[in-house]
Amino acid sequence: MDAGLAREIAAIATADPLLVAIDYDGTIAPLVPDPQQAIPNPHAMNAVLALATTPDTEVAIVTGRDADDLRAVAVELRGAPIRVVASHGADLAAPESSGPSTDHLVELLAGISDRFPGARVETKAHGAALHTRGLPSEHGDAALAAAVEAGRSAGAERVIRGSQVVELSMSSATKGDALLHLMNLVRPAATLFIGDDTTDEDAFGVLTGRPGVVTVRVGDGPTRAQHRAPDVDAVAVLLDTLLQLRRAALAGSTG
Repeated sequence: MDAGLAREIAAIATADPLLVAIDYDGTIAPLVPDPQQAIPNPHAMNAVLALATTPDTEVAIVTGRDADDLRAVAVELRGAPIRVVASHGADLAAPESSGPSTDHLVELLAGISDRFPGARVETKAHGAALHTRGLPSEHGDAALAAAVEAGRSAGAERVIRGSQVVELSMSSATKGDALLHLMNLVRPAATLFIGDDTTDEDAFGVLTGRPGVVTVRVGDGPTRAQHRAPDVDAVAVLLDTLLQLRRAALAGSTG
């Protein structure tokens, strides 16, 4: 962890209350070819669970996955006092509605996956995604380009190209919307948000310049985040550092 990020983590460790919001894939779980095998880094997950039971600390997983899908791969979250903000916040935007049918998006992407063996289609509550991790780059790039074009032609509300994935969504909700909603609910004195991909940039963008906010982008690529972490292991160290500092601060205030 670089010195600047270390200073900011130390500063927010005493916040009352503190909001810790984290993406899942590529952030606390390594990116893998099959999203259903994305098991969380145990050190990162242990820190997340411990933070969630620390006084005056609100923890949220903000993900593009559906909530049930996330809990299926991250079984540690079942019953944990952690908010799961699914579908890029679409569930927050319309919690009582399943929204328009996404069957046509699934069918479109299934047709593309048939043309590019090894590509995988993920069905979501508000859309569908085509994953190409593990494909040769020329085949993966062609499959993603086809998915982008298909989504635009089909009238998807959002066509999101990420790292070896294209998501087509019938919801206009973004992770930026989700973070603002969480902050309005929690009213935190400080907020930490960690993400790794294109959809997380929506959150980095709306959080930029807000007082008491620390944003961290995992990995390479252009970003509006204030800081970077190289990989999931570094995120685990960051979260554990925050946990230990926060515990020490809380112990000192009651000692």
